[in-house]
Amino acid sequence: MGRLTASLAAAWNLSCDTAGACFHARVFRLAAALAFYALLSLAPLLVISVAALRLVLGDAADEAVIRQASVVAGEEGSEALQTLVRGVELRVSLGTTLIGALGLVFGASALFNHLKDSLNTIWEVVPRSENSLRRFFIDRCISILLAVSVGVLALVGVTLSIEIEALARTVAGSMALPWALVRAAQMLVAVAVVMLLIALTYRLLPDTQVAWGDIFIGAAVTAVLLVTSQALLGLYLRSSLVQSAYGVIGAVVVLLTWVYAAGLIFFIGAAFTRVYANRHGERMEPAPHALSVAAGDRAAQGLLRAEEL
Repeated sequence: MGRLTASLAAAWNLSCDTAGACFHARVFRLAAALAFYALLSLAPLLVISVAALRLVLGDAADEAVIRQASVVAGEEGSEALQTLVRGVELRVSLGTTLIGALGLVFGASALFNHLKDSLNTIWEVVPRSENSLRRFFIDRCISILLAVSVGVLALVGVTLSIEIEALARTVAGSMALPWALVRAAQMLVAVAVVMLLIALTYRLLPDTQVAWGDIFIGAAVTAVLLVTSQALLGLYLRSSLVQSAYGVIGAVVVLLTWVYAAGLIFFIGAAFTRVYANRHGERMEPAPHALSVAAGDRAAQGLLRAEEL
């Protein structure tokens, strides 16, 4: 009984500290800005992902992306994504794919730049002013790496999801297999893919040094919350008739709502990761090219540089 009480008290303190970190970093504002950047960058990311999938799956790539998105984003979110995917016309010849993808990745880097600044705010660091040009190119390379990772992880996730569904249909011919079990397996694949992407983002983007063990714990919690919250958000959007109320821009409103909610969970997970690492893991430290700064000061004054401290 004493151990249970201590565990509950530790969980309560962890939750309170996470809520305090979210308040000081103003995560609601960060998530709103993320929704805007995502609206501009999501189409390029989808082009890259669909182009990579078409190289493997052919014309079935569009349907595969939508099916996998419905596992994570729910039916409403996947329908909004389908509006973008249907407009993607990219020939998969090697030359056009490589040249087009290069421009698209640079276009999508704005999203990752905002993620980097937001994570720096939540994790209370600011980059030093020296070697700013060098850091600029390093940051762009990391953004490109993460943009490509989105396509690769999407390919892995969709392929595994398709294999699970095909295996389920094969097994179903010889024995009764509940379809809910197949959906649960697809959900686990979605959680694993999202967790890997979150872990890479937490590790590579911000100007901090944090242990992989702490990263994976925070990424796992965030991925579970993200997939679960998107399912609940899908129920809300389905019952609130948002898309029909806004007419022709209903898909955009649904997409913005979905990205805003996902961004909010992502930043709450980042705050949880910082609190957990400082309380129970290896403390976060600024990277050699960064300094510590209070999240409240950074959020209140904008994106501070080292010379402004």
